Amino acid sequence: MKNPTKEKVLRSFSRRTKINENLYKQIYGYELTYPGFEVLALNKLEHCGHKRIKEKYNSFIQHLNKESDKNIKNVASTWLRKQIDSKFEHDVKEYISYQKMLGKEVPL
Repeated sequence: MKNPTKEKVLRSFSRRTKINENLYKQIYGYELTYPGFEVLALNKLEHCGHKRIKEKYNSFIQHLNKESDKNIKNVASTWLRKQIDSKFEHDVKEYISYQKMLGKEVPL
């Protein structure tokens, strides 16, 4: 299905629908754009005979959130490290400048 609408996606669900990561991503993507889609999709799939769909989908979302948290922490720690390094570099330059102004030699 190329660029399906959310309505077409819902209508396409059946007992034969393949339950896999791509389906979970599609449901999640539509949920971000159309809040409430997730509930409709999971209920429809459950009605079609996919009894554990909610459990499997929630497991996928938990994994996705853990990965997202890990990525956010990595980005944040990298940013903080750069900020600290930049501040330290600035402070060292300021110290050297001040020592030179006082006429003192600064060992490096």
